[in-house]
Amino acid sequence: MPVLIDALMHEYGQPLEYITGRELGHPGALGLSMAAALMLYTQTALRRGNEPTGPDYLERELIAARKRAREQAAL
Repeated sequence: MPVLIDALMHEYGQPLEYITGRELGHPGALGLSMAAALMLYTQTALRRGNEPTGPDYLERELIAARKRAREQAAL
């Protein structure tokens, strides 16, 4: 998590409170969701030529759902 936070602060120039969502506790405050943080981090990596090496988070959920379905079908 510290690598993600540091990368987003550096790449997008946002303060720590925004990146970690600490501002969310104040009325009218903004904060970055985990989904948005992961998307921005992935886009930064792709822009710099780093190719993904494994399944993304959606693919992991689909793999887990298929596994659960197979286990239930075997019962």
